[in-house]
Amino acid sequence: MPNHHHAVVQSFVDMINSHDVSTMEEHTAAGHIDHNPAVADGIEANRAFWTQVFTAFPDLKAVLHDVIAEGDRVAARLEYSATHQDTFLGIPATGRPVNFQSIDIWRIEDGLLAEHWDQLNMDDLFRQLGPARPPHRPETPHAPARRPARPGHRAPGRTTRTAPAARRAVTAMPAPPPAARGEGPRGTARRASALLQPVLSAHRYRRHHGTQQPGNQ
Repeated sequence: MPNHHHAVVQSFVDMINSHDVSTMEEHTAAGHIDHNPAVADGIEANRAFWTQVFTAFPDLKAVLHDVIAEGDRVAARLEYSATHQDTFLGIPATGRPVNFQSIDIWRIEDGLLAEHWDQLNMDDLFRQLGPARPPHRPETPHAPARRPARPGHRAPGRTTRTAPAARRAVTAMPAPPPAARGEGPRGTARRASALLQPVLSAHRYRRHHGTQQPGNQ
């Protein structure tokens, strides 16, 4: 039985290397179940999938490295090499060579591949295909660079102005508290007395001499 499992897997690999999907019935069951989300169930869906692969990679070749069979299961490690020459999974042709491997497990029924699971490093495959190149855009001329001004020199015709918002901020800025100016309560009282002294003097003069002050006669 294990020898037959090896033979049916080899028949599958021969189909890949010959790109002849007409031999699908020799190794794949009509009700084939595929757990790869990119492949629908059924032999015809499997045939259509491989037709698309051969179109995208017309020089695709597969090498069968290992085959392990037990009961109704057979596992294989395959290595693929090809050149990307048509759209594959929505990626336009890049002309780049790719090399990747897969681990495949099949359930055998009536001597044919009846159910399939596989593991591929799709990130590595997409890395080899590379990101799509952005469309070419013509270069735009750059404005001539300004010559840096000399220290202390101001360009002619230009004045330095304070932005309105900055002026408003400076105007509205409250005076620092006495502690911030290094003044204590006594210092604040002395400053207030000095500011009020002219007003108090004028008031005392009007009380004794009338409304006129010296120098206004």
